[in-house]
Amino acid sequence: MADHRGKSCAHIFQDMYGYKWNNDQAQLEYLKNYLNQECPEWLKKYVGYGRSSLMRTDLPSVSFLQKTSSSPVSCHARGFYPNRAEMFWRKDGEEVHDGVDKGEILPNNDGTFQMSVDIDLSSVAAEDWTKYECVFQLSGVKEDVTHRLEKTRILTNESNTINLIIPVVAAVVLLGLIGLIGFIVYKKKKNAKRPPSPVENATAPEETKFLPEP
Repeated sequence: MADHRGKSCAHIFQDMYGYKWNNDQAQLEYLKNYLNQECPEWLKKYVGYGRSSLMRTDLPSVSFLQKTSSSPVSCHARGFYPNRAEMFWRKDGEEVHDGVDKGEILPNNDGTFQMSVDIDLSSVAAEDWTKYECVFQLSGVKEDVTHRLEKTRILTNESNTINLIIPVVAAVVLLGLIGLIGFIVYKKKKNAKRPPSPVENATAPEETKFLPEP
């Protein structure tokens, strides 16, 4: 019986099965074929399957958001892939740090990602807003995605409220017109069915005059 004192588990396992495997020519040929042919082929296939995901780059849709006219302006990028991305505000070619609040990269339900970076422009004159631009950089893409800030492109809750009020007012006016037209038609039909009234100016019968007897 072999003496296993002072040996590790690996050495003991090798002593127990190594001799058997080394003398099993069929097993050795199978392992040789698997390692030299089958395994590399499977690796190539898996790399090919994953290449589309590894090399995939999806640029985002970028929009400007603002809750109210006095709130910070948010540059929001949505739908990009992979998640190795950077986004920042720039003015006159220089990155802006003051008043900037950068958010985290968050996942979307479709496997893409989104992120936002806010900037406080409350102390900046309205005519100077166009000097600012939002810059998005995605890993694997050489060119930056740049969007210049314009007030007409900012989506706000205030504009959304106005957009909701206009259809409601239009619907109320339309219902009022329909009701008025219906009332007029009803009155006309009712008057057409009413029987003719008696002639109010009909002449009364002549009063009979009696002559005095002679």
